[in-house]
Amino acid sequence: MSFRFFPGVLRRFIAPMGALLIAFSTQLAAAEPSCDHSTLMTTKTYTVTEYMRARFIDTSSELAFQNDIRGVVSYSPIKEANGFASNSCQDEEFFASLLQAMSDALVALPIPDDYYYSRAHLGGVNEHIANPALEMHMLGYPEPLQSLLAKLREMRDAGDPRAASALAHLGILPPGGLYRSLAYFAESAANNLSSARLDGVVPALQDHAKYSEERGYFGMSQVKVTDPELLALQNEIAASSNRNRDLAVAGGSVGASILHLQEDGLGAGVLLSSICPSPDTQFNYAQVRERFGQFKDPKLVVAKMVTFVSDFAEAEGREHNGLTAQDVALVAAQLASDCAFGPFAARDSYGINDMDLARQAVRAGLLVSKKAAFVKRPLALAASLGIETGPEFDLKHMAAARFLLLGNPYWTEVSGERDYDAVVKRLSRETISEAQKLLSDDGLYDSGIDGVAGRGFKEGMRKLGGGSCLQAPDNYPNICKPNDVSGILATDWGKAYFDSLAMR
Repeated sequence: MSFRFFPGVLRRFIAPMGALLIAFSTQLAAAEPSCDHSTLMTTKTYTVTEYMRARFIDTSSELAFQNDIRGVVSYSPIKEANGFASNSCQDEEFFASLLQAMSDALVALPIPDDYYYSRAHLGGVNEHIANPALEMHMLGYPEPLQSLLAKLREMRDAGDPRAASALAHLGILPPGGLYRSLAYFAESAANNLSSARLDGVVPALQDHAKYSEERGYFGMSQVKVTDPELLALQNEIAASSNRNRDLAVAGGSVGASILHLQEDGLGAGVLLSSICPSPDTQFNYAQVRERFGQFKDPKLVVAKMVTFVSDFAEAEGREHNGLTAQDVALVAAQLASDCAFGPFAARDSYGINDMDLARQAVRAGLLVSKKAAFVKRPLALAASLGIETGPEFDLKHMAAARFLLLGNPYWTEVSGERDYDAVVKRLSRETISEAQKLLSDDGLYDSGIDGVAGRGFKEGMRKLGGGSCLQAPDNYPNICKPNDVSGILATDWGKAYFDSLAMR
C-alpha cells in the first residue's frame, strides 16, 4: 500500500515552518527512537525527526501551501498508518512516537481562517483539515479534532457565520454529519485491522473497532459506531447544530442557506433539480419549498447568493472550484425568477419575482465560469432565456441564439425532446432565425431561415447534442466557439450582453 498520507497531508496544510521544525527537532533530539528498515525511505536507519522531514513536513512556499490546502485529494491516516506498519520497522516505541509527532504537527498548523471552510461543499468544514483530525481521533490522538472544534467555535463566537455553518454541518463528507463520518472512519479502522503488526501498535484503534457492529450491506462492510466516547462527541456537536445553523443563516452564510435547503448537504447542483423539477418527478420539491419558507427574508437570502457569486468571480486564485459558484448562481436565478430561466416553470411562486435579480445572478455565474474554463450548460441556457425575456439591446437575438446553442436543451436522447419542447416554445422567431443560421453554417440544418422551429431545426439540435460544445467544440466552430466567457466578452454580441446588464 502506498504511503501517501505522510508526504501529502502537510504539503496540503503547511506554510513555511522553519521555526517549528527547529523547535521540533530540538525536542526530539534527545534519545528519540530510531527505525532500522523501511521500503518508504532511501536511508536504512532514520529517526522520527528525519522521517517527519522526509515524509510528512514539507517547507514549501506560502503560495504552494495556499493552493494545496484547497486540493481535491483526501488522505486516510488510518489506511496509511497500516501501510507504514506493514512496510517499515516493527518498533512500537518508534511508531507511537511518530503518531504523536503527527498529532502535534496537525495541531500546530498555521492555517489561515478562510481555509477552514470547504470550497467543494459550501457551508461545511474543509475536509482536508477535518478528515485527518477525525482519523487521528480514531487512532487514539484526539488533540487535532479538539483543536479544530475549538478554532471553529472561536471564529463563530467572533461573529463569523461560516464557522457556525461548519459546526452545524461538521462531517459533511460523507454526508449526514459527524456521526456518519465517524462511522465511516470506524469502518476504515475495522477493515485495516487485518495486519497483526498494527494491532499491538495502536490499541486505541482496535478498541474503537471493537465497539463497532459490522454487518453486510450490498456486499460491503458497514459499521455502526457504538463507542460511548465517539457517541458523546457526536451528541455534543448535534446538540448545538440547530443553533449554529440559525446563526449561520442569520449571518448571511450562503453555504448554510444552501445546505439548509438541501437535505444531507448534497450540494447546489442537486438542489436545482428540486427547485424546478420536471413534470414527471418530484425530487425533494416539497422539502425545498418548506425549508425556503423558513427563511425570515427569502429575497435577502437570494440576494446574498448573488453577492457571493459576484465576489467569487472577482477573487483571485479560485479557479479550481468555479462550478460550485455557477450552481449557486443558477439556484439564485431560478428562485428569483420562479424557474423562468430553465426548462420547467415553478409549480408555485417562490414569492420573489425579481427578474433583474435573476439576470444579475446569471451574469455573475457566467463571469465565474472564466475560472472554470467553460460555461456550464444550464447556465448558458439560463442566459438565453433571460435575454429572450429581458430588455432590448444591440445584437440581443444573436446573443440569445449563441447561448441557446451552448446550453442546448436537447441534452440527451432520453429527456432531450421533452426539455427542447419546453424551451423552444418560449423563443422568438428572431432568436430561432439566428440559431438556424448558426446550425446551417456547421452543416446541421439545411432548411429555410424562417424563424420557425420545425422538424429540421429540432433534428439539428438533436444532432448537436448537449455535450458537443464541451467535448468536441472544434467539430462545430461556428456554434461552439467561443464557449468560454473570455472569448464571449471579445465578441460584439457578448460585449453587448454584458454591457446591457452592467448598466442596470
